[in-house]
Amino acid sequence: MEVSVSDIKLYNPHLDGERFEVPERKRAQFEEVKKALRRGMIVGIVGLRRVGKTVMIKQVLNSLIDGGEEVFYFSFDEERYANAETLNWIINFALRRFDNPVVALDEVSRVKNWAGVVKKFYDSRRVRFIVSGSASLEITKGKESLAGRLYDLYMPPLQYPEYLEFIGEKAEEIELSLTDPELSFLRWKPHYHLDDFLKRGGFPEIVREQDDVFTRRYILNNCIEKVVFEDLPRTLGVEHPNVLFRLWELAVSDPGLTFVPSNLQGTFGVSKDTLLKYAFYLEKAFLLKVITKEGSPYSRLRKGRKLYPFTPSMAALPGGASSGKLAEAAVFDRIYNGMGIEPRFYRDPRGWEVDFLIDGLAVEVKYRGEITTEDLRGTLSYMKKAGAKNGIVVTKDRTDVVEKGGRKIILVPLEMFLQIRKIVR
Repeated sequence: MEVSVSDIKLYNPHLDGERFEVPERKRAQFEEVKKALRRGMIVGIVGLRRVGKTVMIKQVLNSLIDGGEEVFYFSFDEERYANAETLNWIINFALRRFDNPVVALDEVSRVKNWAGVVKKFYDSRRVRFIVSGSASLEITKGKESLAGRLYDLYMPPLQYPEYLEFIGEKAEEIELSLTDPELSFLRWKPHYHLDDFLKRGGFPEIVREQDDVFTRRYILNNCIEKVVFEDLPRTLGVEHPNVLFRLWELAVSDPGLTFVPSNLQGTFGVSKDTLLKYAFYLEKAFLLKVITKEGSPYSRLRKGRKLYPFTPSMAALPGGASSGKLAEAAVFDRIYNGMGIEPRFYRDPRGWEVDFLIDGLAVEVKYRGEITTEDLRGTLSYMKKAGAKNGIVVTKDRTDVVEKGGRKIILVPLEMFLQIRKIVR
């Protein structure tokens, strides 16, 4: 399918001597994309809708234009263009127009078998590509045909330190020292924007939005419903998109919910295998994350999974999670999206639990000011079993170090935890 000249120019203002109109502030992944392009790789960018993938692509293209390079951009977000015929036409057009361009194909994952088309042109060595998608399944499936050519990059939801910078505050990520936590407490500076971050922090376009009704519509309409009711049914043939949406609603209303498909199949009206499959789809679309229990692979599958939203602002929608559960979602977000660590959870035969294990370090969320001995029992239970000397309990606003039987539990306020870049042991 040919694309009109007006659409080509709309997507490519530089053809008329103008720049892509995008904000100057950049996400942390900007330089990583440029570095991968210099190495001649196809750069595949994945992440939740509206986290800034398109803006960053255009920022990279502006930078390349400033350096005298040729670029071309096209988006496949419109249904009429999401087909292999249009993809072929677009790349051929770019190669007729430019000698050695960088071609950015935004939301190309909406095009069935896109990877084979891109591979054909990439192997001609006349073109470099940036490709993006809002479902990692469709981009990473391209790895098979693009083996050795694709550099895949995950763009997480906006993190708290980035959020502070986006609203004009200077913020630094910190290290938490387990051997000298008091020094880490002294180095941390609170910014008092935590509540606003929890409501809308994952999405750059709404960091300053104060209308909660607009925020809810923005997240539901632009980030959730489009994926659940359009993208996943089209690309994966989902038979019951309403079940997908209800499963997502369940996860965001109760972050940390133990997911037992056999207990839910009657409620949802589908088999447990379908629920497992749908949880997998939602995970690959960055709408929820499944974490498993510590133990052997068999034990992890047999003894349960927990569900978390990919960003706490999903759980902060009206009618969503309680403040304690919202704090738990935020801690998960920082561990997974901020530190790049996939956590497990712990549960012993007596029912004592730890919300997250980070490489054997217990992190429990108790979002309250007063912390009692009872609040520490799950963490201590795990520490004794594992022979661990340190553990972390995330609180509402309390900093402290509690020692029990030669073991040290560090109490860290949620706002501080969301600024931790690295935990030093």
